[in-house]
Amino acid sequence: MRTIPVFAVVGILTSTVSAAPLVDVDLGIGAWAPGISGKINASNDQKIDLDKDLGLEADKGLYLYAEVDHPIFFLPDFKVRYQSLVADGSGTVNVTTEYAGVTLNKDEKVDTKFDLSYTDFILNYELPVPSVDVDLGANFRWVDGKFTANDESGNVSIVLPMAHLAAELQVDSISLALGGEYNFLPLGDGSSVSDYNVYAKYYLPLPGSFIGRLGVELGYHDFTMDVGDEVFGADTAKYASNVTAKGVYMGVAASF
Repeated sequence: MRTIPVFAVVGILTSTVSAAPLVDVDLGIGAWAPGISGKINASNDQKIDLDKDLGLEADKGLYLYAEVDHPIFFLPDFKVRYQSLVADGSGTVNVTTEYAGVTLNKDEKVDTKFDLSYTDFILNYELPVPSVDVDLGANFRWVDGKFTANDESGNVSIVLPMAHLAAELQVDSISLALGGEYNFLPLGDGSSVSDYNVYAKYYLPLPGSFIGRLGVELGYHDFTMDVGDEVFGADTAKYASNVTAKGVYMGVAASF
């Protein structure tokens, strides 16, 4: 269900790009193969290790994105992205505790599924930097996930307003683009969310009549979320955790 809005945006953009020659559109789809590590209830003495205790392993996750640059200088450009991030496994917990409203009992064997899939809605402006495309803006990340242990489950849903910085260098002589992106949100009290990726895109030689460019991309993506017992005075103890997912991704990219 979460992917439907992003697919809808992609469909609208690809159907209208030929009618708006001053609008640049970048599209991408592929898979991310992350490893996942960290702890839940990481801010107190009842820590549960995602790997050692729960045996969690991350699935290969679908990603897709659409980015639009337009010539209306006072309106921000925008990007929409979806990233699937799901891990599951079996293990035995070593303490009795609770996470996201789900009770975990000491010495209990549990089958666990941890879903931190998210959608990014980014508004940004391009900075006047010679030779490099630099974007600065805000990323509103909607984490719409769930934590499930045996037959009990709880929602892990939150909107994270993050700072967004991206840069890309076009090497036209060899049809290559090199870039990176950084999203960051300091939450206070030692809590934070950070996300970065670096990538290379190679565009295939296509006939001159083709309206855009088609290629492949390869990159590395690192997403870390550190949440304590309290964030800006709000009680977040039931979500206290330190989770990192990182690994390579590969996909298909198109530019119009």
